[in-house]
Amino acid sequence: MATTRSESLFRWVWEANRGNPVRENATFSFGGDGNLVLADADGRVAWQSGTANKGVVGFKLLPNGNMVLHNSKGNFIWQSFDYPTDTLLVGQSLRVGGATKLVSRASAEDNSDGPYSLVMEPKGLVMYYKTKNSPKPYVYFTFSQLFSFNQGSLYRVALNCAPDTDEGYAYDLTLDFQRHRGVGSLMI
Repeated sequence: MATTRSESLFRWVWEANRGNPVRENATFSFGGDGNLVLADADGRVAWQSGTANKGVVGFKLLPNGNMVLHNSKGNFIWQSFDYPTDTLLVGQSLRVGGATKLVSRASAEDNSDGPYSLVMEPKGLVMYYKTKNSPKPYVYFTFSQLFSFNQGSLYRVALNCAPDTDEGYAYDLTLDFQRHRGVGSLMI
């Protein structure tokens, strides 16, 4: 899924079936039961939102890149922001009880998982590097060195922008860290 601000600029914001692309003539459909389905040309379901019969009445791609399925009151039943892949967008977060890591792509041509991962752990954010020959990933960098997390474990990390505009202009980007007891922020 991509958003565009001009005909020459696409910004990939989410992918449903990473590393397993569908072929030409695949279909992406929003069913009457409220389920969003990506099916290959032969009819094989490659991915689905799992929202059948959960009160979904609409589908929207918001200006911030969040793809949402909502009910009649406008409440999100499903949103792509809950399933980050390799990038955090403004307003998106990693959190306990949800997605806790981002994984790089192998390359621009190979959309499978790459060697780097950014993982939210209780003591901070940790970047790992994994080679094809290593049984476990190596610690590449840790953000816990930048903050003191002694006052509680990390609960949520969010990318925010001030002011947040529909035009997509970013003035001050911050990576906000929320602990079980307290909040921290890093301007990037």
